[in-house]
Amino acid sequence: MSVPGPEVTSVLIVFLVPLAASLGPLVSKSFLPSGSETGRASRLISAACLLLGLLAPAAALVRLYPVVAAGGSADFSLGLPSPLAIRYLMDGPAWLACALITIVSLSAGLYGLAAGGYSPTFWFFFLVAQSSLYACVLTADLFNLFVSLELLALCSYVLIAYKRTPASLWASYSYLVTSTVAVVFYLLGLYFVYGYTGTLSIAEAAASVRALGQVPPRDLRAAMGFLSVALGVRSAYAPFHAWLPEAHASAPHPVSALLSGATLAAGYFALGRVGSLADVPALREGLVLAGALTALAGGFFAIAQTDAKRLLAWSSVGHAGLCLAAFASGSFSTGALHALAHGSAKALLFLSVGRAADASESRDLGRLRGKAGLGPSLGILIGIASLAGLPPLAGWATKSLAGYSSGGGTMGGILSAASILSAAAVFRLLPVLGIFRSPPGRDAIDAGSAGEPGSNTRDSAAGGPGRIREAAVFFLGMFPLAVLCAAGGLPGFLIAASDLASPGAPPLVIPVFGPPVLLKALPTLGSAAALAAAAGTRPFRSILRVWERKGTGADTALRLLLAGAAASALLGLL
Repeated sequence: MSVPGPEVTSVLIVFLVPLAASLGPLVSKSFLPSGSETGRASRLISAACLLLGLLAPAAALVRLYPVVAAGGSADFSLGLPSPLAIRYLMDGPAWLACALITIVSLSAGLYGLAAGGYSPTFWFFFLVAQSSLYACVLTADLFNLFVSLELLALCSYVLIAYKRTPASLWASYSYLVTSTVAVVFYLLGLYFVYGYTGTLSIAEAAASVRALGQVPPRDLRAAMGFLSVALGVRSAYAPFHAWLPEAHASAPHPVSALLSGATLAAGYFALGRVGSLADVPALREGLVLAGALTALAGGFFAIAQTDAKRLLAWSSVGHAGLCLAAFASGSFSTGALHALAHGSAKALLFLSVGRAADASESRDLGRLRGKAGLGPSLGILIGIASLAGLPPLAGWATKSLAGYSSGGGTMGGILSAASILSAAAVFRLLPVLGIFRSPPGRDAIDAGSAGEPGSNTRDSAAGGPGRIREAAVFFLGMFPLAVLCAAGGLPGFLIAASDLASPGAPPLVIPVFGPPVLLKALPTLGSAAALAAAAGTRPFRSILRVWERKGTGADTALRLLLAGAAASALLGLL
């Protein structure tokens, strides 16, 4: 069923308020001259607009929850009449994705405010990126999805390169090259879909495809392969992943959290929308294999890293593969639940590890030993426990569901090995913990080294009320992520979230925590802990060092993308 007026207004608030709020930092940057007083006014304007852009969508989503929980939706069009109208749909899956984007954006934004040193330019692109993320999961037509993805990519290029270091500039360029080529394949796929269906609406196009017969035409099947290429780059599953490790490692900490926590999930939910156009069995089977191999490769490369943020970035690749394997196996809700679990834990880890990195002025695992204060240590502990699959946290529940969806056999074995590797990789972060240390200094490296004119780097040694306010804002930002990691494994939460992700679908077999479950998890966690310990020894380090820098870079990303596009088109033609 569809619902009228007030719900539509709430949907508009979700993605238009952050876009409107971005004008505040832009105006303050453009018209307020530099200086101590005006600089302070500019920062206050940016902070106020940021809080508006972060909190207004949260309030609108609370207003919309009873509607989508009851199976309702808000479906409306803007602009030109059908078939060229800009369409939006707030249903269960969109609400779930928007909720994750809101939580991650709020935490990353509060972290940035607490750290200081980010100019109005940064907050302008941050808010536009947030609005684009909402638009990607709310849009219900193919061309508006293209526009939203490109706007998100444009903001991502700038945010990744914000620090203007050689590494961040190169990472941004690599993403630019990969994303630009992927756009060509998306538009090619869009051309064929529109040519066969005569509409840009995803729902109407899906109905038209079904009317063409049980087996879609060959060109249309190839088009589905082309569309999966562009969304594969955003979702970062192999072979479209090579841009991600450098980008997430080189970006400022709030941007890393937003990219890994929300952007990858938005790409997954968009893939779910587009995947409803047509069922291509060969392509679906190829995606199952790609997802399983991505999960395995992501865990392997993650455990080989000595850079803490690159380790987390490669871990994101592995978990993106797990989501894809669940989706292609026919369980969109399982992949959606794991996207929630991964997004919350990974954002928590990027922000917490970032604080420790700033305290030690290094991201090297050896130099990070014991550098996290109490707050970051708690965040790291919760994030590690969830991603490693420790019962009863969210990661344990969604990994269990992903194992069920694989159906066992060879695919189940690959995913089990990938689960051990992914747990071992995050276990390597445990020495970073420093429970009894005082809180680390302000974000001097992350923000201050950006070098952007107008950035405000504050003294890391400052104490008193400023330090207390900073710690309070940091804890406030971490709290929703930690709650989602903890509550995400509860049966009630899993049932409600799965009903939102796939309304009307058969209920999932929800895992229930108990002593047998804990005993069953111990061998996996024990194997992962032993592997993590071995990976830190000198003999294993000499072996793993060979793979530490493999699989990334603009040249590698472009070659893998073209090979993946050819394979996707071929699978569509079979």
